[in-house]
Amino acid sequence: MTTQTQLEIEVTLEELFDLNQKELDLLGFKHETKQKGQMTEDLYTNGDDDCYRIRSLRTGMDHRGYSMFQHSYFFNGIPTKGSILVGRI
Repeated sequence: MTTQTQLEIEVTLEELFDLNQKELDLLGFKHETKQKGQMTEDLYTNGDDDCYRIRSLRTGMDHRGYSMFQHSYFFNGIPTKGSILVGRI
């Protein structure tokens, strides 16, 4: 006899970067990216008219040649932390 268990995964604002389109669809998010010079802006909106924004400013290169970024997080235009919970899969 097998037992099915459901696993719920909590997703924070900073983890939205790592989700693929299928996972974003499960959460009900639409994703849009805008490039403004050295800054990239990722907008995530859901069906409740909430807007999560992640601004990534390229600050330079590390010793191995990888780009370094400074991230700023916003919820409906208000600065917030990247550790806030945005959904469960």
